[in-house]
Amino acid sequence: MSTFGANPAVAQAAKLFNQEQQRRDGLQVAERLSGDLTTLRESAMKRMIHSDQEVAKDSMLLPTSQLKSQRLAIEEIEALMIAEATLEVRELGCLKSADQWFVDWLTALRLELWNPVGDLPQRVSDYLTQPDDERRLAFSNAIIQALPEARHAPLVLFRLLPPAARLVTALCFDNLPAAESIRAGQISTLPAIAYCRQCQGKVLQDGAECLACGNPMWNQECLCAVDD
Repeated sequence: MSTFGANPAVAQAAKLFNQEQQRRDGLQVAERLSGDLTTLRESAMKRMIHSDQEVAKDSMLLPTSQLKSQRLAIEEIEALMIAEATLEVRELGCLKSADQWFVDWLTALRLELWNPVGDLPQRVSDYLTQPDDERRLAFSNAIIQALPEARHAPLVLFRLLPPAARLVTALCFDNLPAAESIRAGQISTLPAIAYCRQCQGKVLQDGAECLACGNPMWNQECLCAVDD
């Protein structure tokens, strides 16, 4: 696949991916991991902050302390997503070198032109050594420490985000059965996901989002729904 017209950082990542993995779908993988994980991160941040606030888009609009808090929270989400993506690639067995090389490659792709506030590579490394429940708890604690208002977010959000990153990764490698299996687990966690009249909780591809429920990262109404 030609990289003509692609974002330069994505094009470079695609070239490195194809060279290391001896594949030809590097551009597809890099573009999807770049765009779809960003969509997931931004949606998660919106669910974690107060409804009367906005995720910072202009550093001139927020106090320095609040801007740093949001940056730390964003980096924590990035660290978790990189770890979850790596674990999913490992489970899928779709790459010949799925651990440290992939971690370094994806971290470079995700942090292009970004100077992290914290030690993000160390956070990724820590997450990769933890069992699922321990990793989820460590993530929620780190987010609340960085962004205190996140303690008001629905707790189920912290259970849905890790598999959401895995689902995005499965789709990047065109593994729809794996993505659907992950979605089934999310529905088991939050049955209301399947009640949306627009998307019925189905896996959405090509970075699509459901305007009704927020799928693949559900809105407040869905996250707070109680299954009768």
